Amino acid sequence: MMVSNSDKKEKVLVVDDQKRNIQIVGNILSKGSYELAYAFDGKAALEKTKDQDFDLILLDIMMPKMDGYDVCNQLKKDSKTKDIPVIFLTAKTDIENVVKGFDVGGSDYITKPFNSKELLARVKMHLTIHQQRKTIIEQKDKLIALNTSKDRFFSIIAHDLRNPFMGLMSVLELMTKFSEDVTPEDITFYAIHLKKSTDNTYRLLENLLEWALLQQGRIEFNPEINDLAMITETNLNLFENLAEKKEIGLVNRIIPDTLIFADDHMIATVIQNLINNAVKFTPTHGKITINSRPIDNDFIEISIADTGIGISASAQKKLFHLDQKYTREGTAGEKGTGLGLVLCKEFVEKNGGKIWVKSEVGSGSNFKFTVPMRSC
Repeated sequence: MMVSNSDKKEKVLVVDDQKRNIQIVGNILSKGSYELAYAFDGKAALEKTKDQDFDLILLDIMMPKMDGYDVCNQLKKDSKTKDIPVIFLTAKTDIENVVKGFDVGGSDYITKPFNSKELLARVKMHLTIHQQRKTIIEQKDKLIALNTSKDRFFSIIAHDLRNPFMGLMSVLELMTKFSEDVTPEDITFYAIHLKKSTDNTYRLLENLLEWALLQQGRIEFNPEINDLAMITETNLNLFENLAEKKEIGLVNRIIPDTLIFADDHMIATVIQNLINNAVKFTPTHGKITINSRPIDNDFIEISIADTGIGISASAQKKLFHLDQKYTREGTAGEKGTGLGLVLCKEFVEKNGGKIWVKSEVGSGSNFKFTVPMRSC
């Protein structure tokens, strides 16, 4: 059963070399909904923070071998623990020791003997502040990601969408200026060029629209039982002419009546984009094979493998990410933006699956993704 963030208990580490103090603090905090962990010295406390995540640390100052100041100092140097609030437990209330605690990164201090109401109030306050800080950081990261996506989106519109139109305008200008000298062969040549350019532009516009609607939450999501073989065959047919021109073989090895539980439009878009890329980056006389296999009776793995030019390891890291620009021409000069793979990742994950690629330069690429076999 999934545990929501609101139901998850906040985790508090109590560090004190005196067992009696541990018991007192534990009894007081048991009145709150906290998950407690204990350590009897500084070294043990640092070890616990390596393999466990804590929301707050209550730390005794006077301990043998490594006192609380040293422990706190170590915590603040570690990127994993530097943001965990530390409340010192101390009998020392003189200004010098209080200031020293703050200097090493402490958030607060509580004096011994403990007042249960004060302890609970301070723990609650610092956990609230810590949670609010985490929320702010998460929101900041989301805003940065959104801003990066927006910049990339406008870059595609300004550059990748502008270039095809410039090509169209150039061809039309030539045909207009020299219309009297244009032969039927010239018209055929220009028509093929215009068709190729408009097809690429239309596919880019489709991907841009789909991606924009998805980001706005305006695209419908209707998962249901679908025949994967039928979806695949329908999309393969769209590329028959293009594959035939490059003399590329298209093979569909998906068994009829292979059922998946997914949004048929989204999965069709994924398959269409992956086939388009395979055709684009496969040279003449190559081959593209689409296959599937069940995984643990819960998911179907679909693979679209080609005998194309392959992708380097460094380039593979840039795929599926809108903020990582990676584009190159196909084997026949076809253009691309990388947006199709970003859309594939969004659609696959929306349906509860994963997408990845295995490829080597000169040895082709194998794009794989998973979708559920039934309702989750």
